[in-house]
This record gives sequence, structure tokens and C-alpha cells, in this order.
Amino acid sequence: MSLFKNALHSIQIGVEDFASKDGRRIISAVRNIQAGTLLLCKEKQRRMSPDGECLLRQKLAPVLDPSGAVTLKGSGKKPSTFKE
Repeated sequence: MSLFKNALHSIQIGVEDFASKDGRRIISAVRNIQAGTLLLCKEKQRRMSPDGECLLRQKLAPVLDPSGAVTLKGSGKKPSTFKE
């Protein structure tokens, strides 16, 4: 499943949980809508990445391509993080 479809499904499930008459589903609704929103942000980062993923990586380094142009290359297995 693509990142975008996963985001949409999370948001849809969250809306369904919110509409439920079972009051216990509100926590699930908030969790799913938040997760879906974060996944949408990650998908936007992926789409903005020159190679489709470098902006999702924790480390980003300039690299020379065969033509001599500088490109950005993501490294590491961990995704990008945010620290306050």
C-alpha cells in the first residue's frame, strides 16, 4: 500500500470511529486522524524529494552525479525526525 493510500485509509477510519455511537471509539478516531495527517505530511516530503525519498532520510548529503552536478542523497535507515 502506498504512503498516500495509507494516509487516506487512516483518516477515513478515524472519521468512521468519530461517527460511531460508541464513546470509546473517540480515542481511536483522534489517533487515526493524527496518524493520517502525519502520513500526508510525509507523502508531501516524499513528493518534494528530488529522488523521491531523500527528504525522508535522517541524514542528507550533497553528491556529485556523473555529469558533475550536485544532487542530494539521503542516507541511513531511520526517517527524518524533529526535535524541539
